[in-house]
Amino acid sequence: MNIIELSGNWQLTMDEESNSYSANIPGDIFSTLIRHKIIPHPYKGKNELEVQWVGRKNWRYSKNFIIPDTFPNDQSCFIHLDRVDSIATIKINGQETGKCDNSFKEYNFKITNLVPGNNELTIEIHSPENEAINLAGKLNYPVPFMKYPVQSPHRNLIRKTQCHSGWDWGPSIMTGGVYGSVFIYYSKSYHIKNMTTRQILLDNKWRIDVNINLVAYETITENFNLSFNGKSENITVNLKSGDNNVAHSINPENIELWWPAGYGKQVLYDLTLESPKQLITKKIGFRNIEVINESDKTGTSMFFRVNGRDIFAKGANWIPMDALPENETEKRYESLLSDVIEANMNMLRVWGGGQYEKNIFYEICDQKGILIWQDFMFSCALYPANSDFLDNVEEEVRYQITRLKDHPSVALWCGNNEDIGALTWFDESLKNRDRYIIDYDRLNEGVIGRLVKSLDPDRKWWPSSPSAGEGDYSDNWHDDSKGDMHYWSVWHEGKPFESYYDIIPRFCSEFGYQSFPGIDTVKSFAGKDQLNISSPDLIHHQKNNRGNSIITSSIIRYFRFPENFENFLYLSQVQQAYAIRTAIEYWRAMRPICMGTLYWQLNDNWPVASWSSIEYSGKWKLLHYAAKEFYKPIHLSVFSKDKKKVEIYGLNDTDLIISGLLTIEIMGFDGTILEKIEQKVELRSDTSTKLYEYIIPDDKLYQTENFIIASLNRSDLSLNNYTFFALPRECNLKKAVFNTEINKSDNILNLTITSSVPSFYVQPELDIQGKFSDSGFLLLPGQKKTINFRPDNKTDLDKQKNRLNIRDLRSTY
Repeated sequence: MNIIELSGNWQLTMDEESNSYSANIPGDIFSTLIRHKIIPHPYKGKNELEVQWVGRKNWRYSKNFIIPDTFPNDQSCFIHLDRVDSIATIKINGQETGKCDNSFKEYNFKITNLVPGNNELTIEIHSPENEAINLAGKLNYPVPFMKYPVQSPHRNLIRKTQCHSGWDWGPSIMTGGVYGSVFIYYSKSYHIKNMTTRQILLDNKWRIDVNINLVAYETITENFNLSFNGKSENITVNLKSGDNNVAHSINPENIELWWPAGYGKQVLYDLTLESPKQLITKKIGFRNIEVINESDKTGTSMFFRVNGRDIFAKGANWIPMDALPENETEKRYESLLSDVIEANMNMLRVWGGGQYEKNIFYEICDQKGILIWQDFMFSCALYPANSDFLDNVEEEVRYQITRLKDHPSVALWCGNNEDIGALTWFDESLKNRDRYIIDYDRLNEGVIGRLVKSLDPDRKWWPSSPSAGEGDYSDNWHDDSKGDMHYWSVWHEGKPFESYYDIIPRFCSEFGYQSFPGIDTVKSFAGKDQLNISSPDLIHHQKNNRGNSIITSSIIRYFRFPENFENFLYLSQVQQAYAIRTAIEYWRAMRPICMGTLYWQLNDNWPVASWSSIEYSGKWKLLHYAAKEFYKPIHLSVFSKDKKKVEIYGLNDTDLIISGLLTIEIMGFDGTILEKIEQKVELRSDTSTKLYEYIIPDDKLYQTENFIIASLNRSDLSLNNYTFFALPRECNLKKAVFNTEINKSDNILNLTITSSVPSFYVQPELDIQGKFSDSGFLLLPGQKKTINFRPDNKTDLDKQKNRLNIRDLRSTY
């Protein structure tokens, strides 16, 4: 097969104008216009409002390319495109070649009008907003969707990334473009479309069933070479004109299993198909994943069993990395997914309002052992069930399952995000329940679920998130007894953080609390006169209508109000970490009732106040540092549900029995140790073990002057955790004097910090981009805390030594 690559430099033109701009493919319209200064950057200030016109216009990409005189006219010739966003017409030399209607499919259009010499390819991107409005006008009845502060209408009627239209954390940037590959290919005999596998374990032996899907343009006998782990087999196949499927089985020996992060190695094997025309290579892993839903005394379990071992899922929800797809680079994927592993996570949920991610995302997850809960791309809306829409979705789902099913990291297919709940959100569906339930079932079970079960029968089909399972329409926002739960009562319903103690979800796949980004990120979008949470710029970069008031009122409930703007930003992150730590440390302690926590959300797609633990810039919020602690495979959970007693649990996600000396200290906020308790403990493997219960004296002065810290130490392990006896605002914290020793090694700063008194949520800060190895930590008097700082870019670190600032909870007021 011969290929003419067409990625690279193109020209972009708006339909109504003659001016053209150099553009990238892969790339998007907005990024091109920003680069040429046609529009202001939509991430700055309130510029998002000034660029809404872009998504209401039609745009045209064009490229000239040369066909050599020797081009063989007797061969079958096609153009391949993938990730075309989203409604587009493809033309070659002015003649229509094909139409695109779904950014989640690939396209292969036959070409018949190439000429030797110069040829022109155009991709006409139709306005996604206008197309959606036109489709809405053709509906027999309304199909409602959730609306956000800046919103492009009827996004649920077109198959594009749903959050491009605006969300309660993201901008409305209805861009378009081509985010994948574009090339022409031609072959006289055949084209291999894909190769998929199925790994089957029988009698403790693995078998690989390989399926080769190809189209032949003539009747031909061909020899293929199939190579696995260095061993080759020759296959002779007789191809008929048209579609062909070639099946072959391999019986590998001495297979090592693939494990999630923290549970073992991520062993991957090369599988290569070679023919005289094409070469296809992929990496596969061998693992057995089950999702266990069994009745028990609490309700119905939900957890992942990998290679026979019950896994506590620890992770977060993943949204698209950027509202401008051109910025979704391999370097950023590697960085964010490395941050996932560094925070001791083993699972991400690819959320259904975003996109099926690029191949590189899943490849990195395979390499790092990150399990993927994969939503299909439907979210917070009702969807049509007419034949055109269902047929379109069927092609999308077939393509995505075929593309992703060989990744060992993909653990579960989920039909949508919150679409069961959406049935109760709109007047239309409340007044005509049966109509919309039938439509939901036609799409979700009739198309998506059916295809998952037929194309990938070894993976779990989960109908929706949250959900109690197939055929069960329970309220899994409030019912914690079965299935996966989205627990939003603390944020959206205004309940206190202590409400996390009121439930024990079987698997909590969404819950979260907002914070502001740090001052550097705020300055990246807000003017100097806008550094105030009530300023127009900051209000615009808060997409949840009540977000700022929720953060502020909660700070008043739990903390003393900070003195200045930067302290307010910091304290919002302290509060976020405090809230999510409350939930996760309790729910992990309640294993095996609860067996998974995926907080909302890992990342941002622009600079914004949100639920993320990593800012748009890549900087870790205090929550991500906290996650690195509370997701440790061996951890101490210390909490008080009622302020009458403190419970201490040992959490052990390893296959080892951990024994050691548990030390419990009651310490005054001046550093004085009032009481010390020691006892030998043992943490059984893959369990949570209650280690101690401390009765809090019924003395308000005692509770506000002291706190409790627990530690578990042995030669190869040092754990500690703490909790207050009272609310943080009631505690009589002391002002600290910090001392630091700083030295430089290569391009790393090494810091040793000491404090005169117990200091909480200690945050070292420098004014350059980079990452501290730890932040938001507890620092006790007499303790030396050694951390390092790695800048993102080469810099003169000697100049940074005098710019170090240390902030802690007491320093904010």
